[in-house]
Amino acid sequence: MFINHDQLVSYIENKIGNLSSGVYVADLGCGSGGLSLSLAKKMNKKGRVYAVDIQKNLLEMVDAHAQAKSYDNLLTVWSDIEDIGSVIIPDNSLDIIILSNVMHQVSARDNVAKTLKQLLRVNGQFVFIDWNDSFNGMGPRSDMLFTMHHAHQWCEDNDFFINRVDTINDYHYGMVGSIR
Repeated sequence: MFINHDQLVSYIENKIGNLSSGVYVADLGCGSGGLSLSLAKKMNKKGRVYAVDIQKNLLEMVDAHAQAKSYDNLLTVWSDIEDIGSVIIPDNSLDIIILSNVMHQVSARDNVAKTLKQLLRVNGQFVFIDWNDSFNGMGPRSDMLFTMHHAHQWCEDNDFFINRVDTINDYHYGMVGSIR
């Protein structure tokens, strides 16, 4: 039912390109940091992973795990991705932004679009991973879903190009996009 972080890293690498080449990646809404830590491991001290979340206690855990594994390329950033300009990452500096199981929790989605446009560098890409359905309560409530249809509409409304859409597993879809 849930996503294996190493498999998700492989998905991202297969769809976007080599993560070991010094890219700069942000995991917006990183939660407990499983994906951020898998990215840092895969990147093998090349490039940078920003683990961004609004919950300080989760970021403290991510930071502790990163230090224990000597992932010096992982930085935690305490921020609200819905608050335009509050993500303390240099503008136009990111090659990849990942939002995994995040958009269904976001109320100010257009603000997130502005954050992506602020942080992505030219030719940068974003990756959404989110639920297809609520699956009788296993996933988010039906009124909170950010389905593929919602994602397509959001991309159109915010002038993003959709590079590809994939089925990740029985419960999740993946979408890769970029700024037009």
